Amino acid sequence: MLPVDGISLVAGGLSQALSVAAVAETGGILLPPPVAYMHKIAVGPQARGAVDISDTPENNLRRVAFAMNVQVQDLTVVLLDRPRHQALLERIRALGARVAIVSDGDVGLALMAAWPGSGIDVMIGSGGTREAIVAACAMRCLGGELQCRPWVRHEDEAAAMREAGYDPEASLSMERLVPGREVCVAVTGISGGGLLRGVRYHNWWAETHSLVMRAQSGTVREITAKHHVALPPDEAGKVH
Repeated sequence: MLPVDGISLVAGGLSQALSVAAVAETGGILLPPPVAYMHKIAVGPQARGAVDISDTPENNLRRVAFAMNVQVQDLTVVLLDRPRHQALLERIRALGARVAIVSDGDVGLALMAAWPGSGIDVMIGSGGTREAIVAACAMRCLGGELQCRPWVRHEDEAAAMREAGYDPEASLSMERLVPGREVCVAVTGISGGGLLRGVRYHNWWAETHSLVMRAQSGTVREITAKHHVALPPDEAGKVH
């Protein structure tokens, strides 16, 4: 569970912050591999099977464009605004693809790559390992694809990966990270953005916009909830 995907977004009054919870049967979601960061690439259902994180970004984007029956120049690629992504950003721009840069919240970015109408086709770059697990749960539900590769920064992390049964150099599919069948994910917008509206505050009640997804059935429910609307103001103030 990520109480907030994009804490700094909320702190700065910026969009795209989400609250995400994922559940599965026992053993259906693996513990995060013992590295802090993962290299990631995520696409929607139309480009599933077209990506290979061990290949170059140029080849990946060409295959995604082919799978989606568009030109590379028609793709919009999103990545986190980090100094480590500068070289990757230049390579994507040199290929002609459009780029969207977001300061935080890579779970939401992966979701947008798989959500129709978001305007995002591919998420690429490196981010937190725990976030990769949660994003894999969501992509299982949405029919997209997420591939990861451990970003092993020193020998201690490499040794920890081997001890945990992972090859430090090998790619990890979303099925490896989330092998369960009964995977469900709930996502609620906090500050709004390209995926969900943020929390709207009224006189003594609030309104939220959420998605609830189930992998086994492929069901996605969109829920708008009004909280405390039936309570008088003095009672609503006591409810948290």
